[in-house]
Amino acid sequence: MEYFMGDEQKFMTCWSTIDNVYFLMNLKMKHWVLCEVQLQDWCINVYDFEQGFIKKDLYDKFMKPLCEMIPYLFLNGTTKFDRNMYHNFSLERMSYVVIPHPRVPRCTKRGDCGIFTIMYLEYLIAKLDISAVITENMNFWKQKWAVRLFHHIIDP
Repeated sequence: MEYFMGDEQKFMTCWSTIDNVYFLMNLKMKHWVLCEVQLQDWCINVYDFEQGFIKKDLYDKFMKPLCEMIPYLFLNGTTKFDRNMYHNFSLERMSYVVIPHPRVPRCTKRGDCGIFTIMYLEYLIAKLDISAVITENMNFWKQKWAVRLFHHIIDP
């Protein structure tokens, strides 16, 4: 509930004041994907840069806990007044969709899914077009993040 309720000292925003929540998820300790919970639409978008690497039934296994738990987090962390702002709120299991290519640029080099995930997160939060996050730019992004981490720079 700490994540849901927020904590200003930890730079965590309360979910009842936002429309999208992002999760980075590691599947089978082999592959990173980005999950975007759209609270207004009451669904989860999955950004997978190597579609086909993970089979549909495995997505179901990994997404089921999120799809079932988020409605109850929302119920227990908000008032009825807060929930009125989210017209599609329901205790039913949330749906999810894997956003298809070409809307999600394809990763063409194995092992770059972590950087793709981080950069998609950064672009989506900044409301930028994710089509610029492509394999040809990965060396630049890797160097950028190495410098950011070395100098403790976390702002996009």
